[in-house]
Amino acid sequence: PNDTHLFLWALLFDTDDLQLARLFWSRSDSPMRVALLGSHMCKRMAASSSFDGALIVRANTLETWAVGVLDACKNSSDAYTVLEYKMGPLGTALDLAMYLEMKAFLAHRHSQSLMNLWWRGGMLGHKGVINPEFSMLFLALRAVFPVTQLVGMIRIAIEKHISRNTKRKFST
Repeated sequence: PNDTHLFLWALLFDTDDLQLARLFWSRSDSPMRVALLGSHMCKRMAASSSFDGALIVRANTLETWAVGVLDACKNSSDAYTVLEYKMGPLGTALDLAMYLEMKAFLAHRHSQSLMNLWWRGGMLGHKGVINPEFSMLFLALRAVFPVTQLVGMIRIAIEKHISRNTKRKFST
């Protein structure tokens, strides 16, 4: 068994303060993923158990551990690297948190910042990113009322008309 398996075992059988689970969690290959999965497991068990209060507290504690990993990142760039790291079939840590509905994790400033970047087109490997100061209202108005395109088309039509008239003057 690896440290992740031992973490899950300790999570199920350590009824006290999660010290044993925390030991195996800190030694796992992907502590953020392990904490998110452990939190989800506790929430699912709480939904079908009479000990739901203790399990919900445990689930929240584990999600706090995952948030702590994000807090340990020195800057947004480091956090993005951790959040976008592919973890096999589960995808990234952010994908997993969205799927498992880990609201505290998703509300963290680094998670929010990365999702905002994705919203603006800054997905991993993409070149075009909308500037954060860019107004979505302006984009919507421009789509509905393409005035700038209309002005450009009028300008081109006027230039063509002028060039035709100029050619006629010189040819006669």
